[in-house]
Amino acid sequence: MSDVSDTAATRQTAIVEAATGVFLRDGYKKTSMDDVARVVGISRQALYLHFENKDALFKATVAHSIEPKAALVHKGIDLEERPLGAFEAMDGKVVGIEHLGELIATTATLVGPVFREAERAVVAEVARALHAAGVAAR
Repeated sequence: MSDVSDTAATRQTAIVEAATGVFLRDGYKKTSMDDVARVVGISRQALYLHFENKDALFKATVAHSIEPKAALVHKGIDLEERPLGAFEAMDGKVVGIEHLGELIATTATLVGPVFREAERAVVAEVARALHAAGVAAR
């Protein structure tokens, strides 16, 4: 049974990664489920087995892109370097994207809770690091 769920998870990751490229290239409004299915090499119906609609797919792409940045917070680097590392990890991925404004607006509308949760996790981790370093006591 885990082989089936591992395969489904692998397929979903491939879909999300492909969809990310399509959203970045075409923007949210111009991207269709057909476009994503074509890039992934599956039917539109198969795509709908993984994601109920374009909003759900977009939310998954944003959550997937946040994961590596959130992981930076948990790395064992100096507290002062964490924010810099997070910004450096994002650098270059947004430069030159024609539909950046639209994608940011769509992200704010559709996945605000995902960002708020990621922000809460970052704040909690920074607070934990400050406390562990004894900064809070000073």
